[in-house]
Amino acid sequence: MVLSKEAATHIGVDATRLGRIERGRYRITPPQISGLLNLYGITDPVVHDELRSASQEDPTSHWWYAFRKQITGDYLDAIALEDQAMEMHGYHPTTVHGLLQCSSYIKAVQESALIEEIREQADFLYSVRMHRQQVVTRPTSPVRLHAYVPESSLLGEDRLGKKVLEEQVHHLVAMSDQSNVQIRIIPIGSLVVGYSMNLLHFENPWPSVALYDDPYGGVRTEEENRVEYMKRYFERNNIHFEVQPEDEQILLEGHCDFYTFSYYMTNCITRQTDVAQVSGNIMGGAKNPYLKATEWNWQIDPVGLRYTLNHIYDRYNVPIMITENGLGAKDILEDGKIHDDYRIEYYREHIKQMKLAIDDGVDLIGYTPWTAIDVISCSTGEMAKRYGYIYVDADDEGHGTYQRYKKDSFYWYQKVIATNGEDLSE
Repeated sequence: MVLSKEAATHIGVDATRLGRIERGRYRITPPQISGLLNLYGITDPVVHDELRSASQEDPTSHWWYAFRKQITGDYLDAIALEDQAMEMHGYHPTTVHGLLQCSSYIKAVQESALIEEIREQADFLYSVRMHRQQVVTRPTSPVRLHAYVPESSLLGEDRLGKKVLEEQVHHLVAMSDQSNVQIRIIPIGSLVVGYSMNLLHFENPWPSVALYDDPYGGVRTEEENRVEYMKRYFERNNIHFEVQPEDEQILLEGHCDFYTFSYYMTNCITRQTDVAQVSGNIMGGAKNPYLKATEWNWQIDPVGLRYTLNHIYDRYNVPIMITENGLGAKDILEDGKIHDDYRIEYYREHIKQMKLAIDDGVDLIGYTPWTAIDVISCSTGEMAKRYGYIYVDADDEGHGTYQRYKKDSFYWYQKVIATNGEDLSE
């Protein structure tokens, strides 16, 4: 097995850069391609030549060459992948899929953006969006598009205008007549994913690729365009300081050594006002009918932890530590014992999902549950809402002996620690 650090050293980059290359976030050079192939024992010269040739393709043969000063890094890679795809499944939670937006809809969405930078780049983003739509309408080998369009994206007259929405509906009908386009409308009230996604499929042996395409026509990235954004921010706010060329590379490569976060629950959002609501640590949301909830109405979603771990690691590619995760519940002290099997179940299911996330490739380096001993709940200011696996004999009024008792979860988690998470049994 080849470790990522070994592979990175072999081609002369650090592990973070290699991670970005592996995820299609950074362009790879022909020597780096050959270096990795040799390291993995792939010596077939035909494979070497094909991959090296693909990385050296003449950019002037593509329409995006005219935008070469504005389209760089991830954005350029995403457009190139989109151009080469045979099939695409695409979805955005708030807008019509970008390849199916009519001209007036594109402009209206960009003009409604709250971010000043988007409005400043509206003409550029509009032009690029229109060019990108050629992959669906080109006469030779158009991409087979499966688009999932939320019904809500065709509403909002106050934001986009009635005429624009009417034109967009007519455009969708016209596009659906093409044999390579399949459109599915997601009705209002359906549970939807909160993030957009384009899943691209290619000819074998190329693997499928998932991309995030924002509603304004750009691609989320932490590469060179973020440095350019900060330059513009400084200029607008009359901030001046001397920057050397090598400083930009330092800014790009400088990042935290690891990422930490707390995880308790997930919430949903909806346009409907008559749906059941749930609470949360900082904010609440619409109730997910497929999830259980605590006595304090916090939804319990172990699978959401796996999703969150993958999402964070894919975006930042640094080790992750979960610094808080636990269940607030009313515990009953009987004969010096607390049988909190519900807390054990909570921990068990979340640890199972952590294991699956590690199998997915997430570098999870630590987990600290909340919390070892009962304390006053920060969110509600009461002692009755207990998180610890050590019970404290005290009530909401401060009455009690303050004696400590080890709950069943204490002994269970002690065993989990001793086995490094291998033994999750009762």
